[in-house]
Amino acid sequence: MVEIASRATARVDRTVKVHAYASAGIPLYLLLDSLAPDGPVCTLHGRPEKGTYREVGRVRFGEPIGLPAPFGLVIDTAEFPEA
Repeated sequence: MVEIASRATARVDRTVKVHAYASAGIPLYLLLDSLAPDGPVCTLHGRPEKGTYREVGRVRFGEPIGLPAPFGLVIDTAEFPEA
Protein backbone atom coordinates (compact mmCIF):
# COMPACT_ATOMS: atom_id res chain seq x y z
CA MET A 1 0.00 0.00 0.00
CA VAL A 2 1.29 3.46 -0.90
CA GLU A 3 -0.18 6.72 0.34
CA ILE A 4 0.73 10.31 -0.40
CA ALA A 5 -0.04 12.53 2.56
CA SER A 6 -2.00 15.70 1.89
CA ARG A 7 -2.93 18.53 4.22
CA ALA A 8 -6.40 17.02 4.57
CA THR A 9 -5.24 13.45 5.33
CA ALA A 10 -1.74 13.65 6.84
CA ARG A 11 -2.77 13.01 10.47
CA VAL A 12 -4.93 10.03 9.51
CA ASP A 13 -2.23 8.67 7.17
CA ARG A 14 0.40 8.84 9.95
CA THR A 15 -1.71 7.29 12.70
CA VAL A 16 -5.08 5.70 11.94
CA LYS A 17 -4.10 4.08 8.65
CA VAL A 18 -0.89 2.65 10.10
CA HIS A 19 -2.90 0.61 12.60
CA ALA A 20 -5.77 -0.17 10.23
CA TYR A 21 -3.47 -1.54 7.53
CA ALA A 22 -1.43 -3.53 10.04
CA SER A 23 -4.62 -4.98 11.52
CA ALA A 24 -5.73 -5.97 8.02
CA GLY A 25 -2.41 -7.78 7.49
CA ILE A 26 -1.16 -5.54 4.68
CA PRO A 27 2.55 -6.46 4.58
CA LEU A 28 3.95 -3.04 3.65
CA TYR A 29 2.72 0.53 3.96
CA LEU A 30 4.80 3.25 2.31
CA LEU A 31 3.86 6.80 3.26
CA LEU A 32 5.21 9.65 1.14
CA ASP A 33 4.92 12.65 3.42
CA SER A 34 6.14 16.01 2.16
CA LEU A 35 4.33 17.66 5.08
CA ALA A 36 6.03 15.78 7.95
CA PRO A 37 6.92 18.03 10.90
CA ASP A 38 10.62 17.16 10.54
CA GLY A 39 10.68 17.68 6.75
CA PRO A 40 9.70 15.61 3.72
CA VAL A 41 10.13 11.88 4.39
CA CYS A 42 9.23 8.44 3.09
CA THR A 43 8.26 6.05 5.86
CA LEU A 44 8.09 2.32 5.22
CA HIS A 45 6.07 0.29 7.69
CA GLY A 46 6.39 -3.49 7.57
CA ARG A 47 5.93 -6.84 9.35
CA PRO A 48 2.42 -6.29 10.74
CA GLU A 49 1.74 -7.99 14.05
CA LYS A 50 -1.11 -7.52 16.54
CA GLY A 51 -2.44 -4.36 14.89
CA THR A 52 0.86 -2.55 14.48
CA TYR A 53 3.95 -2.69 12.33
CA ARG A 54 7.18 -4.09 13.82
CA GLU A 55 9.64 -2.67 11.33
CA VAL A 56 9.94 0.91 10.12
CA GLY A 57 12.36 2.39 7.59
CA ARG A 58 12.48 6.14 7.12
CA VAL A 59 14.43 8.33 4.69
CA ARG A 60 14.33 11.98 3.73
CA PHE A 61 13.25 12.92 0.23
CA GLY A 62 16.37 12.71 -1.91
CA GLU A 63 17.60 9.45 -0.36
CA PRO A 64 16.82 5.99 -1.78
CA ILE A 65 14.45 3.68 0.06
CA GLY A 66 14.51 -0.07 -0.41
CA LEU A 67 11.42 -2.25 -0.52
CA PRO A 68 11.93 -5.83 0.68
CA ALA A 69 10.70 -8.99 -1.06
CA PRO A 70 8.51 -9.65 -2.87
CA PHE A 71 9.27 -6.27 -4.46
CA GLY A 72 13.03 -6.20 -3.94
CA LEU A 73 13.56 -2.77 -5.43
CA VAL A 74 14.93 0.61 -4.51
CA ILE A 75 12.93 3.79 -5.03
CA ASP A 76 14.91 6.92 -5.85
CA THR A 77 13.15 9.77 -4.06
CA ALA A 78 15.40 12.50 -5.46
CA GLU A 79 12.67 13.76 -7.79
CA PHE A 80 9.85 13.78 -5.21
CA PRO A 81 8.45 17.30 -4.91
CA GLU A 82 8.53 19.00 -1.54
CA ALA A 83 5.40 20.78 -0.34
